[in-house]
Amino acid sequence: MTHARLVCFALLVLLLVACANTPTFTQQTASYTVTLSFDALAVGDRSVTVEVRDSAGPVDTATVTLTPTMLSMGMASPEAVAKSVGNGRYTSDAVLLSMVGDWELDVLIERGGTSETARFLFTVAVQ
Repeated sequence: MTHARLVCFALLVLLLVACANTPTFTQQTASYTVTLSFDALAVGDRSVTVEVRDSAGPVDTATVTLTPTMLSMGMASPEAVAKSVGNGRYTSDAVLLSMVGDWELDVLIERGGTSETARFLFTVAVQ
C-alpha cells in the first residue's frame, strides 16, 4: 500500500507541475470572463484553450475566433475558429505564432447577434 501511495503522489506532483507551466491569461469584457491558455508560448502552431463564462456560468453557444497579430511587425497570422468542447471551453490547434516577439491575440466572441473581443498581450521568447 505504501508503494501505491508513493506512485499516486508522484503522479499528482507531475500533473501539478505540468499545469503550472501552462501560460494562462484572463480578461474581462462587458459580458464575459475570458481565460486563454496556451500549450506553450513558443514559435510554431500552438494549441490554445479559451474558456468563456458569463454571470450565469459557462457559455457553450458562442462562436469563438482567434486572431494573432505580431505587434512590432504589424503582421497577422491566420484566424482560427475554436471548436466548442463543452463546459464553456473552446479549443484550436492552429494558432500560429511565427516568430519571437510581442504578440496580441484577439478573442472574438459572437453570440445572440452580438460580439465582444477580449484582447491578450504576451511575449514569445527564445526557447
